[in-house]
Amino acid sequence: MIRLAAIGDIHTRKGTEAELRKLFDLVREEADLLLLAGDLTDSGVADEARVLASLLDCEQLPVVAVLGNHDCHHNQQEAIQEILEACGVVVLDGDGWVFERAGVRLGLAGCIGFGGGFRPFNLEPFGETAWKILYDKVIEESRKLDRGLTAVADCDYRVALTHYSPTVDTMGDEPPALHPYLGSSELGQALERHQVLFAVHGHAHRGRPEGCTDQGIPVYNVALPVVRRPVIWRFDPRREDTVVEPILVGSDGPTSDG
Repeated sequence: MIRLAAIGDIHTRKGTEAELRKLFDLVREEADLLLLAGDLTDSGVADEARVLASLLDCEQLPVVAVLGNHDCHHNQQEAIQEILEACGVVVLDGDGWVFERAGVRLGLAGCIGFGGGFRPFNLEPFGETAWKILYDKVIEESRKLDRGLTAVADCDYRVALTHYSPTVDTMGDEPPALHPYLGSSELGQALERHQVLFAVHGHAHRGRPEGCTDQGIPVYNVALPVVRRPVIWRFDPRREDTVVEPILVGSDGPTSDG
């Protein structure tokens, strides 16, 4: 069995050490692998990444992450990535990574993603050059996700990890005016071009925990303000069907009950 946990938007800063240490201790007890869905730091400075690195033990609990918009705020994202990779975190940015256990190969692909909104109210490459530049960024992130998923095409299961949402379905109580800043249908279409088991994202603090793309691929919003605790999935190779029901760490119920 593979036990996969995920949480996003932990916003590490000085003073949050005790809370985060408790969170990571819970995950270590119940999971084999942890996904971090962006906004790893609060202000996007290297010192906050060092605080996070001091709390992680990637030999005991492997960690796979993508950066978030907060991690880019002070243009220190490269330093943040280097600090986290030095302590063993796998930081995805258009890459794929494989976790293997009990004869099961779990392929993970990810990138930060970008905004642009959701169909039919999404950004289009029309008008002034500035809009076209923004649209190019939307497409660039979608292609990154494509590349990462292609890289793990031979795995038994594939899971996608982004910070921005790939579907409007997890927006929940987020005001529609903010949707263009929270995700992109282009990310959802990248998921649908591949046989993805499900996708995980953060960023939408007032969103809902579960949704799906237009073609029915499950999508989970694991932003900490939404789920409050890490979410865990269990892949059991002894089962012929692939029913993966998420629960909250430390709970026997589904995420929608938490």
